[in-house]
Amino acid sequence: MLTRLPEYENFLHEKKAERRITIKRIQELELNYKVLKSRLEDLNESVSVINIVGVMANDDSKSIIEGIVTEALQLIYDESYSFIIDTRIQRDQPESYLSVKIGENEYSLRDEELGGGVIDVVSFTLRVTMWAISDPQVDDVLMLDEPLRNLDSERLTKMGVIIKKLSDSLGIQFLIVTHEPQLAEAADSTWYVKKSNGTSKVEVV
Repeated sequence: MLTRLPEYENFLHEKKAERRITIKRIQELELNYKVLKSRLEDLNESVSVINIVGVMANDDSKSIIEGIVTEALQLIYDESYSFIIDTRIQRDQPESYLSVKIGENEYSLRDEELGGGVIDVVSFTLRVTMWAISDPQVDDVLMLDEPLRNLDSERLTKMGVIIKKLSDSLGIQFLIVTHEPQLAEAADSTWYVKKSNGTSKVEVV
């Protein structure tokens, strides 16, 4: 038995050395974990700050956009209409939800009860507003295909006046395809396209 003692001593020394290496590795991993945990906390704080800045930036612009779209709705409909942008943080990023308030009732733009005419006015006004505040500014021409198809004749006439004022005040040219004569009457120039026997003929009205 005594002759095997050196073997056990060597085995014990090896295990002690492995134990020291393992303990050192554990200490290194614990240190790395603390560093990574600290970085993750910093990252989460940075994300929170970015989200807050994003919401604040949205708040600065949303009040302007809300005011412009609300004014358009009230001109076309009545003063009980207002446009609302609700900014929230979802999935670690700011998101905006659009709705229209009529009196005490609030409707999502996807709500069928809202009516297509209201959505047309909101959509048209948002397009013009986004163009006006874009930086750098894109070309001063907006091409739209039947943008107000759901408005009745009386409101189309009002909208035609608004489009004319927007064109003059913002220096923007609208190229609008429409079947509505009330809207065409507001244009500086009108082209009438008629298709006959598979051929389209254009006449300046």
